[in-house]
Amino acid sequence: MPTSLLEIVDLGDGDIVLQRADDDSEPLVTISFSDESRMYILDQGLEWRKP
Repeated sequence: MPTSLLEIVDLGDGDIVLQRADDDSEPLVTISFSDESRMYILDQGLEWRKP
């Protein structure tokens, strides 16, 4: 099985995906954060960057 480079991408709409960097196929994993979750993350001192 060939090795693939994976990347984590912030889609800017509250979703973050794990996808193959060299492929346009569907993401392997999608995480959707609610507004409440994003506020919690910000309150804990983490940064939320939009692309």
